[in-house]
Amino acid sequence: MKFEFNKDGSLKLPEPVEEAKEYSKKQLEEAEKNPNKVIIRYEEASDYEDNWIITLPKSIPESVLYKLKKWTDNHHKPRKGSTWVNKTDNNEFILIVKGYGLRCTWAHAFLSGLNTALIRDYKTTIKQTKTCKHRFYVKN
Repeated sequence: MKFEFNKDGSLKLPEPVEEAKEYSKKQLEEAEKNPNKVIIRYEEASDYEDNWIITLPKSIPESVLYKLKKWTDNHHKPRKGSTWVNKTDNNEFILIVKGYGLRCTWAHAFLSGLNTALIRDYKTTIKQTKTCKHRFYVKN
């Protein structure tokens, strides 16, 4: 295998990787221009429970949340805990994550997956109005 380097000394990526990187960058730029963002606000309920208030624009079906929750549960279930989504009104939901271990991992996987799905399928992004104390979720 032959390695090539850029003038600045960094490793030169293969052309397909560069193209994919550029495509992802353009998708994100386009999504950030969309005013119909998914608004997410964090509320800590207790030491073992986190609540995420999610407001969906009418253009995004609620099934997105349920499908992603199911996927995240299958891959990152909190230890001795549970997760569920409650609908509070037409377009607002409360995502509840209870547990002692892996709660942050679950939330991070869910929010990262949601942002990826929104960029890819709906050309929009997440806007967080309040983050948890760990502040490693979605950057605005």
